Amino acid sequence: LMAASAELKAREDRQAVMINELNHRVKNTLATVQALARQTFGKAESAKVEVFTERLIALSGAHDLLTRTGWREADLGALMQACTRAHGDRVSCEGPSVSLNPHTAVALSMVFHEMATNSAKYGALSAPGGTVGIVWRVDPEGQSLIFNWTEQGGPPVVSPGLLGFGIRLIDSSIRRELKGRPHFDFKPEGLVFTASMPLSGAVRWSNPF
Repeated sequence: LMAASAELKAREDRQAVMINELNHRVKNTLATVQALARQTFGKAESAKVEVFTERLIALSGAHDLLTRTGWREADLGALMQACTRAHGDRVSCEGPSVSLNPHTAVALSMVFHEMATNSAKYGALSAPGGTVGIVWRVDPEGQSLIFNWTEQGGPPVVSPGLLGFGIRLIDSSIRRELKGRPHFDFKPEGLVFTASMPLSGAVRWSNPF
């Protein structure tokens, strides 16, 4: 038993080292991609490069959360806060503790980042008194996650004639990556975004050693 315990401890140590090394390499790769983007597009496309960089940072934040749990899961509330922290108490988050598998956590980090970015540019967070309320719940059977993003206090909302890249990215992430159902309601007093998606207990990426 002592030998088996020592072997398990050694495996856990090796796994921790490998996960930390993976996270380090991923961050280095993201930094390299960022540098390549700046060199490729130059000052003429600086605004687009900044948007691209912010998306890389959102991915990096999701990787940090997953690294803390050995790439097993990430807490939804922590992910929400990481993606909206820049806006302080103007964004409120409320909901039960929900563990997300790695695939879902990475996809949702992009969704929340895009929602916050769009709000800061055009929605409630672009106005001094604007706020965003995020509420989520799990259905009684525990098979689906439902969340609402509600904006208030911003400029009057007008439904866009053409959907921008950010909204299309959010829609695609929910529908294709998470097999869910997104809905944008462009109310004059503020955008309301709702989405529901299956909560799979299966971990798409695992470390079988």
